[in-house]
Parts: sequence; structure tokens; C-alpha cells
Amino acid sequence: LPLALLGPDEGNVDFSGVIGSQQGPGDWYPEVGHGTLNRFNWLTVVPAQGTVAPGDSQVVHVHFDAADLLGGDYLANVLVDSNDPLAATDTVPAHLHVTGVPRIAVQPTEVAFGVRFVRVTTSRTVGVRNRGTDQLNVTTSLMVVGGGTEFVSPPAAFSLAPGESTTVGVSFTPTVPMISAGTLTIASNDPDLPSIDVTLSGEGVLPPDIAVTP
Repeated sequence: LPLALLGPDEGNVDFSGVIGSQQGPGDWYPEVGHGTLNRFNWLTVVPAQGTVAPGDSQVVHVHFDAADLLGGDYLANVLVDSNDPLAATDTVPAHLHVTGVPRIAVQPTEVAFGVRFVRVTTSRTVGVRNRGTDQLNVTTSLMVVGGGTEFVSPPAAFSLAPGESTTVGVSFTPTVPMISAGTLTIASNDPDLPSIDVTLSGEGVLPPDIAVTP
């Protein structure tokens, strides 16, 4: 802002910036040094301070950084303090809208039940976590090779907030002696991993049968 527009002045303006909200400043730019609170590290101002000669102007760059922020709206004020007797502080509202991205993590992606006796049920769980910055919507489905029923995992549909996790249950109950295979498919709104397959395997064997005579 040219100093000529401010009226008579001794010729120098010393200014510092403050970033904050209605709850108080979160980032400040004193005349010496610089301090930052993490809750407002999405907004920075460069330069932090300076002197503007008469008739001159200074461009101040405001940088927005959405890295690691959850989806939503972020509001703050950039306060420009100076030695202008008519406008010691100017307030510039800042608004950042973040579009979050859901990210799915599944562990494990292979469940091996090993050798199990026929008609004995063994249960396992598969962990699902949202490592993204927006709500993760998940559905599950099960496919058994050969159309058998030895693997069971009821279809599920659920949502996970950022950082939230849950488990999906799957069980194996062999009905006859044989090797079985299946796939638990976990679909979601993750744009990069819309579907993850968890491979299932197990083998059914007959249990020991003792006979005593006489």
C-alpha cells in the first residue's frame, strides 16, 4: 500500500503479522523472531515484518498448506500491525476449504487357516483402517471357490472417520476333507484402492477316531 494514501507520515512503517481466530492468535510475527502454534500451521505469511519507504509498497505473500488436514473449512485472520496512526491494525480474513481424501488400509491381506478338523469352526479377523482425511465408506463381500460354504463372512457396510478402524470377521468350517480357497473383497470409496482382495485358504481333515476292542 503506497504511504501516500495514508496521509502525512514520518516515512517509515514497521509492521508485523498475526494469524488467529475468535479464540485468539495461533501464529504471530513479532518484530524480532517468529513463533508458530501447530494448530495454525496451515497458514503462513512472508515476509513476517518489514519497512516500507514513502510512496513505496510491499507485497506480502500468504501461503496455504492443506497437507495432513482433515476435510472441512478453516478460518483465520491475518492482522497487519503498523505505526500508521489512522489504521494501526488491518484485518484480512483467510479461508481455506480442504477436500479430504479417504485412504483405506487392510491388514492382513491373506488369511491362512491351516489344517482344521472337519466340522470345527475357526475364526479370524481382518483389520480395516481409514488413514485418510475424509470419511471412508466400506462394503464387504465373500466368494468361495466352487461355491462352497466353508468360509463365512456376513456382508457388511460401514463408515470410518479419519483415523478410525474396525475389524471384519471371517470363519472357516470345513465340511469334508479337502483344500478350500476363497476371497474376501473389501470395497471402498478410496480413489486409489477402490477394492482390496483378502485371500482365504484352509484345509479340512478328518479327526482321529479311536476304536478299542474288546
